[in-house]
Amino acid sequence: MRSILEEKPLFTATVFQIEVVHYLHTQLSNPEEPIDRFLAFEGVSVADLTPVDVDRAVTLLEDHPTAGIGGRDATVIAAMRRYDVSRSWTYDGGLKRLGDELSWLEVTDPVEASPEST
Repeated sequence: MRSILEEKPLFTATVFQIEVVHYLHTQLSNPEEPIDRFLAFEGVSVADLTPVDVDRAVTLLEDHPTAGIGGRDATVIAAMRRYDVSRSWTYDGGLKRLGDELSWLEVTDPVEASPEST
């Protein structure tokens, strides 16, 4: 994971930021410092989600009903497309299947890519 975080620029969406903040808040007894550090990462582009992203997400859900993605994932993929971001690092099975179905989307599982996992 460290090498992924060192790559720049990094891309995320507001919805993923709040998921990480929520996770840290529920898992740590004193989450304020880790949350502040996470939100202050340098070199991170944060996509706002727009009505166009929502429309594209609906199309993704309709066109790929068996991929196993939900609305949140579909909106993030739509924002990635808008920002011309084609590489995703995730262990999410639905997003990996969607990566197999979309020619422009490259999905890498960071655990499978880790030297420790071999």
